[in-house]
Amino acid sequence: MSRLQTMVLVLAVAAPGCGASNAQTGAPSVGAGSSSVGSAGSIEEVGGAGSSAGNSAGNSASAGQSASSAGSAGSAGAKSTGGSAGAAPEPPPPRPTVQPCSSVSSASGWEKITPPGDLGDAQALGLDPLNVGTIYVQMHKGGNGAHSSTDGLYMSDNCGSTWKRVPQGRGTSDPGTNINTGSLVALIIDPVDSKVMYTASNYGPGGIWKSVNGGVDFEQVVPESVGKYVNQMWFSSLDMEPTNHKHLAAANHANCNGPHSPNCIAETRDAGLTWTLIPAPVGWAEGNGVSVLGDQTLLFVTNMSGMYLTKDDGANWTRVGDGANGPGQGFPMYKATDGTYYLASSYGLISSKDLTKWTNVKGGLYRSMAGTGQNIIISGFYEFNYQTASMGALASDKWSTLGADSAPKGGNGGVWLTYEAEHHLLYSSNFDVGLWRIVTN
Repeated sequence: MSRLQTMVLVLAVAAPGCGASNAQTGAPSVGAGSSSVGSAGSIEEVGGAGSSAGNSAGNSASAGQSASSAGSAGSAGAKSTGGSAGAAPEPPPPRPTVQPCSSVSSASGWEKITPPGDLGDAQALGLDPLNVGTIYVQMHKGGNGAHSSTDGLYMSDNCGSTWKRVPQGRGTSDPGTNINTGSLVALIIDPVDSKVMYTASNYGPGGIWKSVNGGVDFEQVVPESVGKYVNQMWFSSLDMEPTNHKHLAAANHANCNGPHSPNCIAETRDAGLTWTLIPAPVGWAEGNGVSVLGDQTLLFVTNMSGMYLTKDDGANWTRVGDGANGPGQGFPMYKATDGTYYLASSYGLISSKDLTKWTNVKGGLYRSMAGTGQNIIISGFYEFNYQTASMGALASDKWSTLGADSAPKGGNGGVWLTYEAEHHLLYSSNFDVGLWRIVTN
C-alpha cells in the first residue's frame, strides 16, 4: 500500500493529532504558465522563477525547553518540547490524476531516463503522489560541496521520457543558501498537497527545507533555538509518517551537543511549523537514518552499528538488529499486504512482522529494496544488479535478475529506489550511473 493510499484510508475516517494546515498564500503551481512538454531529449524550464513560497514554516514558535538525552538504548529521558499541533480533522486528499506515459513499454527493459546534458549525478528522487507519472530528480555535478549552474531539480510529467528544469528561486539560487550545492538526501512530496516538498542537503547548507510551490522556492524551517544543538544543522535523512503528512523526522550526520548529546532526532508534528529534539538511541554512526512508522513509533538505523526501535517517541529504545540501509531517503519502509516489513541491509534482505524480531530472508550486500505487492526487488550495493522474487518464494532459490539483458555493466546500485503501481514502473537513481526505469509487476 502506497503512502497516498494509506493517507486516503485514514483521513477519510479521521485525522487525530493533525494540526491546521500551514499557510500557503501566493503559492502557484510549478507548472503555471509553462509551455508544453518538449520533444524527447529536451529540457524546458517550468513556470517562472521567483514565485512566492508563501509564509515560511520556520518563522513560528521555537522548540521550547531542552532536557537530557539518552545516548544508549534503554531509558532515554525527556525530550525538547515544541508547539501545539491542534486537533482539527482534515478532508481526504484529492483523487490522483494518472498521466498517460505513452512511451512506457514492457519490451524496453531497463531504460536510462536521466535528464539530458552534462548534468552530473542523479541524486534524490521524488514521485508526485497526486499526479502519477510526474517525477522529480536532483542533478548535481562536481561532488560533495561543489556546485554547477546546472544543479537543481528536474521534473518530468511523462514518467521520465522528457524533462523540464524547475526554476531556481529562494533557497536554490542565493549564495550560502543554495541547497543544490549539496546532495539532497530525500525529496518528500506531500500526499495531500503535492506542491509541498521537504528536503535536506548533504554537504550543502544546514537545516531542513520546505517548498510550498513545487520546488521553486525553499525555506529553512528548523529554528535556531533547536538547530543550535545539531552540529552544523547537518541532517542526512528525512522521513514522513505514512498516515500523517504533518509528522516528519530527521536524523543528522554528526552528534548533537549540549543537553542533547550525544545524539538526537529532529521531529515535527505540524508540517515544519515547530520542531522538537528527541533522544537518539546511540551516538552518530555511518548511515544514520530514521523511519517514522506511527505516531510514537520510529526505527533508527545505521549501516552496520545497530538498528533500534521506539514505541514511545524516543523515551525508550530497544536494539532490534545489526543494521539496515535505506531509511530516511524519502520513501516509506515497504510493508507488504500481510503486514510484514522489509529492509535491505549489508547482511541481506531482512523482514519482520512486529518490528522487534528481524529475520534474514536472503543473504547478501544490498543497498536498497522495493516491493510491488506481488514481488520484492533488491538492489546490489556496488553494482547495477537487481534481483527479484515473488512474495511466496523469498526464502527459496527462485530469485532472478531483473532486466539482465538491458542492464548496464558495473556502476552503483540503486541509491533511491521506488515502485509506481499505475504504470508498473520501478525507478532507480544511481549517482553517476544515472536515473533508470523498468516495467515490472
